[in-house]
Amino acid sequence: MEKMKSKSEWVDFKDIKEKVNMEDVLHHYALLKDLKKKGR
Repeated sequence: MEKMKSKSEWVDFKDIKEKVNMEDVLHHYALLKDLKKKGR
């Protein structure tokens, strides 16, 4: 069984959410083309 990684190796999801745009994620996975932009 693999040992638990140190806390410094964990993914900081709060930091990722602040830096990555959801539109870019959807585009990366080719999901954006089927959606319509609404609102802001």
